[in-house]
Amino acid sequence: MSNPFVFGDPVRGAEFLDRERELRRLRDRVRRGASAIVSAAPGMGKTSLLLHMEAARHQVFGPEARGWVFHYLDAYTMSGWDTPRFWQEALEPMAQVEPGLEPAYAAVLRAPDDISVLEAFFEAVQQAGRRLVLAVDEFEALLHEPGLHAARFYGVLRSLASRFPSFSLVLSSRYSAAALNERTRDFAQGSPYFNFAQEVILRPWPQRAVDALLARGGDRLDPVDRAFIQRIAGRHPYLLQAAAYYLWDMYEDETGPLGRRERAGREFFAEVAESLLLDIWRSWSPYMQMAFTLVGLEAMAAQLPNGRAFDLRALMRDLPHLTPELRRLEQWGFVVPDASRAVGYAPQAEVMVWYLAETLTRALRPEGVDLTSWLAAQEWQGLLKRGEMQALQRALAWVGGLLQEGVASLIRAAAEGAANQLRGG
Repeated sequence: MSNPFVFGDPVRGAEFLDRERELRRLRDRVRRGASAIVSAAPGMGKTSLLLHMEAARHQVFGPEARGWVFHYLDAYTMSGWDTPRFWQEALEPMAQVEPGLEPAYAAVLRAPDDISVLEAFFEAVQQAGRRLVLAVDEFEALLHEPGLHAARFYGVLRSLASRFPSFSLVLSSRYSAAALNERTRDFAQGSPYFNFAQEVILRPWPQRAVDALLARGGDRLDPVDRAFIQRIAGRHPYLLQAAAYYLWDMYEDETGPLGRRERAGREFFAEVAESLLLDIWRSWSPYMQMAFTLVGLEAMAAQLPNGRAFDLRALMRDLPHLTPELRRLEQWGFVVPDASRAVGYAPQAEVMVWYLAETLTRALRPEGVDLTSWLAAQEWQGLLKRGEMQALQRALAWVGGLLQEGVASLIRAAAEGAANQLRGG
């Protein structure tokens, strides 16, 4: 029997679960000829959402989508592109589906930097009763492309998408709209570049989608298995798929239920630690990293011997107020409100706590990178006063010193705790 859980590639067709709310908001924007920015942490399904929007356009948008042209571009394939190349690639499908647009498209090819020519093109698209819905995936990659990361490119993009109902722009990014505006503010002459697009935050899966996914495991996944998967992966689509894949694969492990959960946890962590988790960590702002570190430190201390002596409240008094960042982490599904915690939040995907623990373990090894260097690499030094930095460094060292077995002790605690969690213990 083949493993029913897959991860690594965008999901399509029947594999695509839920996202009704996000699709409804995109539908409302595109129907009006407006634009949107889909923001989410890596692995949350941005690409799957954009591809589903195109593949199921008649189901999502209704009969009026028959006159629309959907075009998907991946910003990570735009290495070395300039403005002429972008508009050539972006508009090319329109000339193919509407022969009457060929003269206007030819004019764009001759003068792709002339905004009046681009305006004439979208005017012609409108007269033809057509609309271009351009989806640019991983848009933040353009921030590192010299040929595109420029005031003129962003300004023209905003002007066309704002003024012509025949042009709807749907961007996806691991950065929020506010973060994109911050990273382009040196170019902005007036209002922020991306205020023309409504932000659609891709939130964690609702419980019904989690249950539908885990039900694919049939009898191989008992209730404790499912509780363990959700404990370590939260409601993050990619992490859920990967965790379920490894636990389903361990069904015939002879070490018993506890042993197979622990082994699956180790293999799952090895799969995602140096790829997805690192990517997620780097996508967070320094303040978001700091906020999750507080949540993670408290969670680690609660699960480790002698950890309950850790005085997190004293550390919190020494650090900046991080409520906005904790709210953003909650929106993206990495923490959940918990009034019993000093920080006020608990981790929703414990695997991110494992990632933090592994990082601390490496930083505290004699042969590893020292903790001071690790803190500097997070770019926190410019955000904290000297006393704040020293307090944080002491806390990291204290909790890290309890991690004698590294992340293995936390994986074991999650495997042992899943049954208790299910019983409410």
